[in-house]
Amino acid sequence: MALASFLLLLLPAAPPPESVEADRVDVTWARDVAPIVQRRCQVCHRAGQVAPFELNSYRDASSRSEMIAEVIESARMPPWGADPRYGHFSNDPSLSNPEKNTLLRWIEAGCPEGKPGDVPPPAAHPTGWTIGEPDLVVPLPEEFHVPASGVVEYQYFTVDPGFRVDRWVTAAEIRAGNRKVVHHCNVFLEPPGNTEIHEQGKLGSYCLAAMAQGTPPMILPDGMAKRIPAGWKLVFVMHYTPNGTEQTDRTSIALRFAEPAAVRKEAATKLMFEPDLQIPPGEANYPVQQTWRLNEDVLLLALFPHMHLRGKSFRYEAIYPDGTEEILLDVPRFDFNWQPRYALAEPKRLPAGTLLRCSATFDNSRANPANPDASQWVRTGTQSWEEMFNGYFDVALADQDLTRGEPWRNGLQQRLRQVPVLGWKMLAFLIGGIYLARQPLKSWLTRGDTHTEPAPTNSSS
Repeated sequence: MALASFLLLLLPAAPPPESVEADRVDVTWARDVAPIVQRRCQVCHRAGQVAPFELNSYRDASSRSEMIAEVIESARMPPWGADPRYGHFSNDPSLSNPEKNTLLRWIEAGCPEGKPGDVPPPAAHPTGWTIGEPDLVVPLPEEFHVPASGVVEYQYFTVDPGFRVDRWVTAAEIRAGNRKVVHHCNVFLEPPGNTEIHEQGKLGSYCLAAMAQGTPPMILPDGMAKRIPAGWKLVFVMHYTPNGTEQTDRTSIALRFAEPAAVRKEAATKLMFEPDLQIPPGEANYPVQQTWRLNEDVLLLALFPHMHLRGKSFRYEAIYPDGTEEILLDVPRFDFNWQPRYALAEPKRLPAGTLLRCSATFDNSRANPANPDASQWVRTGTQSWEEMFNGYFDVALADQDLTRGEPWRNGLQQRLRQVPVLGWKMLAFLIGGIYLARQPLKSWLTRGDTHTEPAPTNSSS
């Protein structure tokens, strides 16, 4: 007996049960799942964001494992409506196949937690504006009081940002002051001495920025920007939806600016829309289509479909001058509650003569669980129980280079370098002569110049 006890003392001690489990488990929360959740889920599933619950800890995730498995297998989370077969987009949050497999294997294994030392440090998510530190934040001029019930018509708020020079906007982020009642917001531009919204720039930009549930900030590629001319005002167009209790809101927009000398191309938001929708009662697959002919080569930057509760699917296509066709974006299951702006991973050149086509379907049947009333005709309107067919797209002129300036001005600068320094009286005389003969001078300065700016691209069919 003593000998047996002595031999037992020589055997290595058995590791604690949890250590054996952690070593043998193929996938754990700490080592494998937490990094994916931080990267793909916590953008929304953290305090102060749009998701209804947080996913910051093992307990947060393991207690919802069945739901997580269901939304992964049905491709409902992370929310992203685009068919992956068409287009590549910089803001695509979709899980990769290896990430999906890891999450599902973890759930099938019973959600093992793993070793505490394997848990990654908390992710450094932005605490302020997503676009970074803004150069200017413009709020609504005052709080708006949203009633507890009833219909709230679109609200218009005009704000003068006080721009005395042109401003070039490279990024814009609209932040709802109260997500409970703000359905969406568009910010337009209004010229001095006018009380109506105007398109702006050579391409006729429809709006500065837009925001709905799920819409990311507008961040333009390097060297591109939208212009706000000096003296122009911002017009907030707000859609509020009462939620049963009185609320207040003061939405704002944050802007980041570029130095004018750094802007090569002026970006614009264009819009294809249907002003006269007439969707019959009970119609489950009502088709709508609009097209837009490009007069100049453009770079396509982003696509943003917008519909209401009966919106079913939305597609953008390009029909090229040689007759070939390409699907640019396909959203087979449009989600009224999550409407991304699909930013292309790389600007896409579309040649002059290309026909852009937007196609959508609407479901006004009882089979649509979001349908407010399948017995009614549905027409174009601003309220959610009415409908919209809006196909926004962002473009820039492909061959534009604003850093080269206007040809006649370049010629003036080049030729003035050849003029000797003059006294102020002679300089005043020359300036007066230039003013009196500015058209002949412009012709002289542009002789031999070959660069011309493309014509605006703002025709539709």
